[in-house]
Amino acid sequence: MANLRLDISSVPMGLDERRQRQITPMKEKRYKLMHFYKEGLWELFDLENDPYELNNLYGKPGMVSLTERLTADLRQLQEIYEVPESHRN
Repeated sequence: MANLRLDISSVPMGLDERRQRQITPMKEKRYKLMHFYKEGLWELFDLENDPYELNNLYGKPGMVSLTERLTADLRQLQEIYEVPESHRN
């Protein structure tokens, strides 16, 4: 967990840059996991093989173990940084 980063923010996403999506992103060297907590959506990207984040791996076959590990790491970081319950997964 030493190489993980957590950032609670609102960032412009998609085609309409005026629209803000509430996210909890977590990034390690190779993977990035994002939880759009108001929408209940998840995204997982392999930054080594997909640096432009075009292929969402969340829920794809073979990703269960990785997703579980990253989600557990995200929960741990949320505890450490006292992230409000409304922003958690």
